[in-house]
Amino acid sequence: MKLYKYCLIISSVILFFTSCDKETEGVSRITYYVDLELKGASQLFWPKGTAFVDPGVIAISNGEDVSGDVILSGSVNTNKPGTYPLKYSSYNEDGFAKEAVRTVYVYETDGAPITSTFWNTSPDSYRNSGGTITRYGSSYPIIINQEEPGLFYISDFLGGFYQYRAGYGAAFTAQGYFRLKEDNTLEFISGDVEGWGDSVTKLVDAKYDPETNTLSWGAEYVGMTFYVTITNN
Repeated sequence: MKLYKYCLIISSVILFFTSCDKETEGVSRITYYVDLELKGASQLFWPKGTAFVDPGVIAISNGEDVSGDVILSGSVNTNKPGTYPLKYSSYNEDGFAKEAVRTVYVYETDGAPITSTFWNTSPDSYRNSGGTITRYGSSYPIIINQEEPGLFYISDFLGGFYQYRAGYGAAFTAQGYFRLKEDNTLEFISGDVEGWGDSVTKLVDAKYDPETNTLSWGAEYVGMTFYVTITNN
């Protein structure tokens, strides 16, 4: 029985290599992938009601400018604040694609004093996990975008702790929304973590300080509290 199994495996390997030889017989060529580069920033903030002007891309294939052949997927509605992804695709002569992505944040210009732009986490922000304090130690970029007067999208209520400090990537951010109230406190609306399929449960002591132009809160998440301060100074 052992001998039978051994022969079957060898036979499968021989058949595999024979098949590969037939598929590649007489084939010898070089394919050149397109070099695709965004013009301008990969993330743009755009005011509501202002016509969007796409900075475009530069596409080079084997030394030839093929920027005119780039295919754009997606569009930007500047009358409706929100997040708009744009994908640029370019194909070489063998059909191999190269892609680049830009994200446009259309923001509401009326309402609150909080600026729609990149904010930065204070290195003094920290996570309290059962009494164990872990400092962030570095500054990480956080996106704030006003989508209605007083209503804001935030890219991460956890302040970049898992995305940047732990290096897990963008799927492990707590993206969501908050509302700025008249007394400059923040009303928590949502904060979902796609990577783990759960959510921030609430914010504590969440507020905006107009004198220092800072936002701060404690985000309660799976039994831990993330004390985050961000500023765009």
